[in-house]
Amino acid sequence: LSAVEGYRILVSAQVRSASDMPLEVALLDYAGFRYQASVRAQTPLWSEARLALDFAEAQWRAISSRISDNALKSSFVADLAAMRAALEASDASAAQNAVAVELDRVDALEQYFSPPPAQ
Repeated sequence: LSAVEGYRILVSAQVRSASDMPLEVALLDYAGFRYQASVRAQTPLWSEARLALDFAEAQWRAISSRISDNALKSSFVADLAAMRAALEASDASAAQNAVAVELDRVDALEQYFSPPPAQ
């Protein structure tokens, strides 16, 4: 968890221009990593996972209106719901599977917000 918090501090401290990846995308990555670390602990840290998921949902609310790809939006909402369901069931295996999908979806968000390659 300490390493994940270090990542959040570094990402949050970066100076960003209007053309850079939105901070919320990087913070969704952080939230996924924090959730993942919490549920992978020898004894899952459900309260930490809940905080990470609450944070992810707040970041999603802040950025979702900037996404016009409805399939990507729907998928991300479903990913967060799967993480919430696994958390509420205290199912570490389901939580690990759900967060792996969420982290892959953050990669899709990174691609969505990346500028097209120069030609």
